[in-house]
Amino acid sequence: MSVVRRILNNTGLFLLAIGLLVLGFRYLKQNKPAKRVNQGIQIYAPDRDVNAFVFNDSVVWIGGKEGVTGYNLASDVFVPLPATSHQIDYVNALIIDSIGILWIAFDRGLGRYDGQFLTILDLPDEISGKGVNTVYRDQENRIWIGTWSGAAVLENNKWTIINDELIHPMVNCIYQDENKGLWFGSYVAPRGGISYFNHHTWRHWTTEQGLPHPNITAIVENDSAFLFGTGLLNRGGLFSLQKDPHGGPGNDFRVLDQSAGLAGEKVRSLFVDSKNRLWCGFEYDGITVLSESRQLNLDLSDGLSHNEVKYINERSDGYWIGTRKGLTFFPVASFGRIWDIP
Repeated sequence: MSVVRRILNNTGLFLLAIGLLVLGFRYLKQNKPAKRVNQGIQIYAPDRDVNAFVFNDSVVWIGGKEGVTGYNLASDVFVPLPATSHQIDYVNALIIDSIGILWIAFDRGLGRYDGQFLTILDLPDEISGKGVNTVYRDQENRIWIGTWSGAAVLENNKWTIINDELIHPMVNCIYQDENKGLWFGSYVAPRGGISYFNHHTWRHWTTEQGLPHPNITAIVENDSAFLFGTGLLNRGGLFSLQKDPHGGPGNDFRVLDQSAGLAGEKVRSLFVDSKNRLWCGFEYDGITVLSESRQLNLDLSDGLSHNEVKYINERSDGYWIGTRKGLTFFPVASFGRIWDIP
């Protein structure tokens, strides 16, 4: 009997070791820090989904379906968040506020990391329970969130909820323009669209007012227009609403899609860089970069880690692009060589 028990014990230890080894390989695969270099273009965390990212000194915080992980660009290692009893995954947006706090919008709520403690906030009953679609910091350093039940702003430790005035209470993106007007985009076809508040009155845009699709994915502005990403799957386009002489929304608009030379239809992300160029990231088709004088499409063949482009930003060193498979970095010189090709 003791021999049998000994054999069973040894077998159990062997199976446990195999299980731990498999888990270890999975962890290494999900957290592989390796980067691929192609003519100066680098890809960080190539096995991670990158819905959003934000920089804090030498660390870039990456958010996606696996949760949030910091990546130290100087040491080439991952920096985990502190453990919490709440599972943080399917991260939709990240920001860092004026005092260095990391805010995390994810499918189960809103997280706050101050560099030492990670806290999951209690939200008002009216907006809790369905997750947070976006988090945004306005020019007064107030924190806004978009949920399935409306938008809310945190000021003096108190939440104020906005939903009745919105075209739909599902808020997918928030933007404050240079005149401090507030824009809210919903993502609920066919009832979605854009809501705008200019300190006194509200305006709304739907497909009846020219939107190519009622799902709003991103909002930015450049010198001459307010720009909105729209779409679902392989439908959508870029909605460009011209500014009036006072910098507010006018009545003239344009819709750009593949027929106008864009790389794809559904616009997944938007960014206006320091040279006033518009970057459009697509669901399936990479990126289109637009200026007044030219247009450039980028995809896997140009160094992107994946053609699903979810978030775009810029630092002094170059352009950073979050995709389904990692974070792609185009140094200024590398992008300049591509952009300057006739």
